[in-house]
Amino acid sequence: TVTLKKKTQTIADIATTNISAVLGAELRNLNRDEARKHGIKGGVSVDKIIDGGLISRTKVQPTFIITSVSGEDITSLDELSKALANATGSVRLEGIYPGYDGIYQYPLNLAR
Repeated sequence: TVTLKKKTQTIADIATTNISAVLGAELRNLNRDEARKHGIKGGVSVDKIIDGGLISRTKVQPTFIITSVSGEDITSLDELSKALANATGSVRLEGIYPGYDGIYQYPLNLAR
């Protein structure tokens, strides 16, 4: 008897699990004081990047603060999970680096 199982999962399949594990990074919500300091409504801080994770395949560096995914505002881990659960293919992570000017953009391929 052979049991066939789904070989790969999509982000939607695993969005209800830990988004940090899915992306391969230590992520956390910005608190109100941090957001105010950076002049943003909120966001998700990338504190550490784990080798082999989806984010490690981009040029994102630790301290990056994700503020939108493909134009959809992100102010929390829950919003990030929902945005990625509805996405397919590639998305565009947008955000800031504390102490640096400008908005940075990184393509993220969701294929695992």
